[in-house]
Amino acid sequence: VCPSNYHLLVDGNHFALSTDAPVLHARPSIDVFFESAAETFHGALIGVLLTGMSKDGTSGLQKIKEHGGYVVVQDPAAAEGRIMPKTAIESVEVDKILPLEEIAPLLTALCAGQRTEA
Repeated sequence: VCPSNYHLLVDGNHFALSTDAPVLHARPSIDVFFESAAETFHGALIGVLLTGMSKDGTSGLQKIKEHGGYVVVQDPAAAEGRIMPKTAIESVEVDKILPLEEIAPLLTALCAGQRTEA
């Protein structure tokens, strides 16, 4: 959802774009987005990390957890690019590891206030 060569940030109740330096050689960086969202939404945030071929996303998910948010990571075995989800799982206390097709139903349940099994 972010234009090429910009970081996407959450700025209060709005999105903002940034041309700050790349993070882990990437612009846009999901870490930048997750970190800004965590600062804004704290424990009301659900971070979802899917397939990818870099370590981007791990520090952002850690920031989400530090602010009391919920973290979901795609199962690396089912991901096209396994490095991103694998690195996140190894580095962050993840709440759920799921195949792609199970993530949307979980998000629907969480947003409806339903408890989920660990």
